[in-house]
Amino acid sequence: MLTSIKSLVAVGLALLVIIGAGLWLKGRTGVLKALKNEKREAETAVAELEARSAAAAEMEARLEAIVGNITAITEGFAKTDHGGIELVEAIVKAASLSDMAMTGASEISPGDRTRHASDAGVSVEIISYRISLKGSYAGLVKLLQNLGSWKLQNKIESLEISGEKSEESAGVVRAELVLSIFADRT
Repeated sequence: MLTSIKSLVAVGLALLVIIGAGLWLKGRTGVLKALKNEKREAETAVAELEARSAAAAEMEARLEAIVGNITAITEGFAKTDHGGIELVEAIVKAASLSDMAMTGASEISPGDRTRHASDAGVSVEIISYRISLKGSYAGLVKLLQNLGSWKLQNKIESLEISGEKSEESAGVVRAELVLSIFADRT
């Protein structure tokens, strides 16, 4: 009988050890499951941050491109308060390089200036001058080529060419052009 009590006690102790081990294992399994969920959530958060980082880098590259485009466009704009002076100085220089003589320059009425505003917040003023020139046809062509190579952005609004009437002035042309430059008003 004593052996049967000892056996029962041994079985009971073994059962308690098994139940304790099961409870301990169940607790560890729950912790392991929670850690795996936390790992999965962290991996998802990292992936989202990497996607946002890529989107931010793309957005930064687009912003740099836009700023570069704005700079490229407005780089040849005159400074508003010096636009007319810059234009006249540039015309005098271009005319002398082209063997043309500038015989007159007058600003077209400031009231006729048109202003443009774009979505980018850039406001542009158009400054126009009527320029009179005298020289050879080859000189006029050279002048027009010079105008095309200016850093100062310009537009020829109109061009009238006429020849001299007298025989001693053969080969001499008179040209009158309306030339506009752009000034940044922002």
